[in-house]
Amino acid sequence: MRLPSSLRARPPVVAFSDAEALYEAFAACRLPRLTVGGLPGERLTRRQWAELFVAICRCRPRGEAPPPFFSSINGQTISRYHREAAVRALFRRCGGLAVDGMSAVFASRLLSRAPFPERVATTDLFHDVARHAQDEGLSFFLLGGTVETCAAAARNVAALYPRLTIVGTHHGFFAEDEEEAVAQRIDALAPDIVWVSMGVPREQLFCVRNRDRLRRVGLLKTSGGLFDFLAGRHSRAPVWMQACGLEWLYRLALEPRRLLRRYALTNLHSALLLMTRTGRQTGVQAPTLRHR
Repeated sequence: MRLPSSLRARPPVVAFSDAEALYEAFAACRLPRLTVGGLPGERLTRRQWAELFVAICRCRPRGEAPPPFFSSINGQTISRYHREAAVRALFRRCGGLAVDGMSAVFASRLLSRAPFPERVATTDLFHDVARHAQDEGLSFFLLGGTVETCAAAARNVAALYPRLTIVGTHHGFFAEDEEEAVAQRIDALAPDIVWVSMGVPREQLFCVRNRDRLRRVGLLKTSGGLFDFLAGRHSRAPVWMQACGLEWLYRLALEPRRLLRRYALTNLHSALLLMTRTGRQTGVQAPTLRHR
């Protein structure tokens, strides 16, 4: 399957002199961004996202303010953002949004002069960050999934990145009245990056409710079903399907009972939103609570 050249062409990347300059742009709310489907996403490459995460962990003072948390834009989040006020409120508290969906990338290339440079799938970004993190001596905490899935994910990550420190793990099936204790345990371990894999909107809700309890943490990144992939329970679509924006179809074939209703509710709605609410670019990020 061959895509039109307008969709295949990789747009120019906004350059930063180094990771410190990238962090300074983040701290000053000056990262380049584009509204896609009504949500503002950062126009960064996977490599730039990884460098930004490392720079935040290195440069941001710990203990003085809550850590920033980051999430991702895809068809599901675009649809739910517009349908559910509670989800909208959570996403407005994010420190930044990566574009994890080829449909959003394609829409930006069709409708904007400054599109997203590439898809930033969390399942790929995790490995980019892990490679940087083990070289920089940074640490991870894995939060989410079942006990077995979380443990398997940690084992596989440790095998892939033997110099990476995983300070702890915790499953995602805890009650609301246990949440404070979970957050306190994470903060005591002071990881640089917490990967929160509990699904939308629970993972965003955890980040918003517990940022004040996690001041020794560098940053949090919501991760959807990441741990299932890290644990080897799910496989990625073939590269050609990823490039064509058909990974959702591959996943639907693997998990029809779980995903059919979700895709039926969100795909057409998000496609309409992508075509009607994409294209406004800015170099200034909307105010969030990330620096307070």
